[in-house]
Amino acid sequence: MKADIIWDEDSETTMVILLEPIEVGGWTVPAGVASDGGSIPRFAWPWCSPLDGRYIHIFLLHDWCYLKGIDRALADRTLLDLLILAGMRRTQAYAIYYAVRVFGGSHWSNSRT
Repeated sequence: MKADIIWDEDSETTMVILLEPIEVGGWTVPAGVASDGGSIPRFAWPWCSPLDGRYIHIFLLHDWCYLKGIDRALADRTLLDLLILAGMRRTQAYAIYYAVRVFGGSHWSNSRT
């Protein structure tokens, strides 16, 4: 995966910007997609970094699905399934999934405006 990693001063987050399309779980994420990786609170980073190289492609896919207005339940379930397939512990993957289900709605709806 070819990507730029930049510091976004406005949002005070590290952003990953795809430089070429990637295939993830049967989906194609196009070049140019930008993501903060997993929207994981800083206190939980030792448990799962938002930019973990093992999962960043899955977080990029999930963010792209939200940006495109893909069905939210499908995007969230795909995130869960792919994290588990990539080797994340089930308890960890489900914790991320439930956090996205509870707190992700505003990000999905904001992407549709």
